[in-house]
Amino acid sequence: MGISLFLAWTSLTKSRIIQSNPPTAQISEAIPSLPAEKKQITFTVEKKYNWQFGGDFINRIQETENHLGIFRLTEDYLKSGEYEIELAFQNIKDKKSLRISKDIKKLIEKNILFLRAIDSKNGKKIQLEDIREYGVAGLVGKNTSRNMAHLIFKDAMSIKDQTELMNQFNEELNRERNKYLSFFLTNFRDNNRKRISFELTYKFLNYIYDGKNSKQSALF
Repeated sequence: MGISLFLAWTSLTKSRIIQSNPPTAQISEAIPSLPAEKKQITFTVEKKYNWQFGGDFINRIQETENHLGIFRLTEDYLKSGEYEIELAFQNIKDKKSLRISKDIKKLIEKNILFLRAIDSKNGKKIQLEDIREYGVAGLVGKNTSRNMAHLIFKDAMSIKDQTELMNQFNEELNRERNKYLSFFLTNFRDNNRKRISFELTYKFLNYIYDGKNSKQSALF
């Protein structure tokens, strides 16, 4: 059984009031980073999801297996060779040419999804983009990186399918962020910024892919 919650804040107090139905609890706390506007939303939280906002949505994602074998490009995968390629290192703006092996060059060039995993202060939100728009073939991260990633599919996927996945990922993520006020994402420092983990991104893409394929199968 779930509990219906009413969440509201005003521009005067910038405080959050949560009331439960049935009336089992009321919480009031200051949220100074909220925008100066009136807004309200009602939704249900459930015990089986640890009373998490967006628990049903995030649980469906977390239970999805990464059967597409998605991983991110890191220094560990680079092998030196005679084929020159333009790559970014750690940050999409830090570019340089490198000579790598033929198989790794082909692998990088067949995968185009670039993840921004953290909201920027005054710019882009969490999203997937086409890495080719930045004039590089790939982004090489460190094992400790968590802000950007070049996503690689273990089994080859067409550029067309990757582009469709990218667009649907961005659309669904933004819709759920608006619906649940981004509470299902991890807080990141100041300015009410959020972060999505690489693992959750992999599973989210698998979830979208599975949903798309199940709809297509139902047509036949």
